Order: sequence, then structure tokens, then C-alpha cells
Amino acid sequence: MTRIISIGQCALCGEAFSKQAMTRHLTKCLASALAPEIRALLREYQQRGILKDNVPTRRPRLERVPMRPEERALYDRIDEYISAFYQKYESERRGLGFVMTVYRRRLTSSFYAVRRSLERRLQFLRGLTDEAFVDDDLEQDELEQDVLEEVLSDADRERFKAELTYVEDFIHELRLLSVNDSKLEVLKSELGRIFTQRPTVLIFTQYADTMDYLRDQLVEVYGSQVACYSGRGGEVWNGIAWVRTTKEDVKNQFREGSVRILIGTESASEGLNLQTCGVLINYDMPWNPMRVEQRIGRIDRIGQQFDIVWISNYFYQDTIEDVIYRNTAKLAH
Repeated sequence: MTRIISIGQCALCGEAFSKQAMTRHLTKCLASALAPEIRALLREYQQRGILKDNVPTRRPRLERVPMRPEERALYDRIDEYISAFYQKYESERRGLGFVMTVYRRRLTSSFYAVRRSLERRLQFLRGLTDEAFVDDDLEQDELEQDVLEEVLSDADRERFKAELTYVEDFIHELRLLSVNDSKLEVLKSELGRIFTQRPTVLIFTQYADTMDYLRDQLVEVYGSQVACYSGRGGEVWNGIAWVRTTKEDVKNQFREGSVRILIGTESASEGLNLQTCGVLINYDMPWNPMRVEQRIGRIDRIGQQFDIVWISNYFYQDTIEDVIYRNTAKLAH
């Protein structure tokens, strides 16, 4: 473990400072998420009286959400879809079948997100658009892969008629699903409990489609206390519609408490420091653990006003994602 070299030298970067300047330097030097090895070092700085600002402790928890029978049937249908069509595509063009499994990840984010992806897929199969995917369908690590470019000729579209029929039927079933899915109901219940103890909550999702779904559901209860932060910029509710504003405006309203629920995509996982918020909910989980850490780092920072930050990680119970995360190292430590 890295040790403190002297009372006036930072053990992270090696620069020397007077004792009076050390606290200011540490806040800048450690502005990133508080990794375990850094946290131990900070405790030592605190014991020596160098660091005065609070260093929070994480309290993570898994929220394993049971699916209703109709939700489970739709989840299982994703596997059927992949087996019926995309394994064939994988044999025709290496990598394409794997990338198209994005639909399973989209579903475990929200049923609305996978429906929007399949609606775009349907438009592509009908020849109404040249884009098989948009950026929101994919994880950041996939955006620069050539395999994402799919082109269908008129002859190909004739060959893909069976998939087109399948997708039409699948979308129909997704639209019949009630608006308030199981995970959303759990979120609403948790927000009610949180607001009896803490003033604000930061919610993360990978996808703008899921963000839009959540904000439209939560605004019915919380009105202008809900705002968004994504690649589109900041968005607030004016009582009639969602309107664009600057990210800085959204951040300030959240810090001041006029916005109590901030919903962000991965665009909010970097460069956003929210020491006034002590609660983070991961409505879905990236497959890249570093992205999870980046999210948590928005509130788990030096100067956090709460001694303990609460972190909830949502999974649909008995999905692939649920099994993976339960069988790996404990999250968020």
C-alpha cells in the first residue's frame, strides 16, 4: 500500500506542499471516485489532521426485482428471438449475431427501451431507414466497431420477411404490457422511503430511452422536482413539457434542492460532482465495472455531506445479469 512520505508531500502525485495548502491539493488530486486503496490513504490523512473534509462510507445493496409472469414471458422471448435469427446471422457475418444481443440488455434496463429498439429494427427491415442501430441501442464500447454497420439489399429484405413478422408480433406484446412494470414500481416505493430521510436522489441508466420512460412516469408524482442530464444536455419540466436547459443549470438546481430527482445517462457519469446528494440508484447496470465506478464517483467524493452514501443496484431477478453480479465480487466496495 502507498504510504505517506511526509507531512507536506502528497503520496499520490509526489508534489510537496505546506500543511495549509495540503487540503486544497488533496481535494483536487483525489477528485476521482474514491477507490478502496485511495480511501485507506485518506483515512490516514484524516488521522494526521491533514484532511478536514468528510470521506464517506458506501452502503451498497442489491435490489433483485421479481418479474411478473407476463414480463418473464417477454424476457424469455428475447432468447427465442436471438436463437431463431441472430445465431444464423453470426454464421453469415462474424460478430453481428453477438452485437444484436443488445436487445437482451435493453430489456433488462426497461421493457420500454427494448420496445423502442425493436421499433427501430422494424423500420430498418421495412426499408424505411438505413440505420439498424442508433447510438442509444449500444454500450459505449461498441460504438466504434465496424460490425455495427448492417446493410440490407432488396433481396435481403425479402429473405428477412420471417424476422419482420416476428418483430411485429413481439412489439405488439410489448405494447400490451402495463406501463408500470415491476422495476418501476420498486423504484417508486424506494423513492418514497428515501425522501423521508434524505432530500435528493441521483438515478442512473445506460439508455436515453429508459431515462425518458422514467422521467415521464415520475413527473406525474414529482412534477418539476424531476430533471434529466444526458448527451442531449439538461432537461427540466416546465409544467407542460420537457424543455432544454444547460447541464450547469440542472446541476445547480439539484444542488440547491429545487430538483430532487436527477436522472442521468452515462453522460452524467463523468465530470459531475454532487457532494450534496447521498443516494444513488443504478436502475440498470453496465457490463463494464469501471462504468459502475464512474457513476458512484459522482457522489462518493471528498466533502460529501453525508457520512454514508446509499447505493442501490437494480436487477430483474434470475436474469443473466443478476446471476453474473451475484457470482462476482461484491459491488461498490
